[in-house]
Amino acid sequence: MIPGNALEHALVAAAADASARPLFYRLLLESPLLILDASSPPPAEHETTVLKAGTQVQAVCVDLNGVAHTAVFSSLAVLQNFVRSEHKYLSMLGRDLLSLVRGSHLILNPGADYGKQILPGEIDDILSGAAVRGYATHVVKEDTRVLLGQPSKPPTHLTVALSSVFQSRKDVREAYLALCSWPESGEQHLIVGIDTTGDWDALMSDVSAALRASARPNEIVDFVKMGDSSFEHYLRGIPPFYKKKWLGIF
Repeated sequence: MIPGNALEHALVAAAADASARPLFYRLLLESPLLILDASSPPPAEHETTVLKAGTQVQAVCVDLNGVAHTAVFSSLAVLQNFVRSEHKYLSMLGRDLLSLVRGSHLILNPGADYGKQILPGEIDDILSGAAVRGYATHVVKEDTRVLLGQPSKPPTHLTVALSSVFQSRKDVREAYLALCSWPESGEQHLIVGIDTTGDWDALMSDVSAALRASARPNEIVDFVKMGDSSFEHYLRGIPPFYKKKWLGIF
């Protein structure tokens, strides 16, 4: 695929460089996106119309691992390479389209050299701005049972990168790491507890940039602030992987 617009250039860059992904997500919201409409036959001639409120659209889907994904395209050229027969298509800004299909699974540019699977939770993060910032904030609303322990192999690719960020900031005093498991779902995430006196959002912005450069594909890291976290009792009982060193003091 030869990129034909800013969104496609960002998509290609994001596939190779995690630090380029926030720009891709921002352009995904700001750029026109296309979907195929199978609700009625295509018109005899090319024409443009405006959909009225309440109009039902039957978007074309692609099966991916047994799950129907709405096919979304970044340009007419990519869409035309995908279809094998005449189709109607709709164009709207990414923000409007994502709002309409919230809760669905999407696949951007199916069949093209560069594409992106977009899951329902990811749509929420894109619309909320969390994907552009590089992190999302979640509040646990119900009592939840979790298991805490230490990873069998220390994730030094993360701790080295995070320590570099912490050392550059005066407000971070210590940082702790654990492996958190949710028995109900079988999920496992690394969790980092940070003892800091500074602005949390500013710190998370710096941390997110470091993770984009160092985290492995599909690796999830959760961060909690020491002092107001249920994980603190466990984390305080293990050695910190980072501890601020002051001039000449160890």
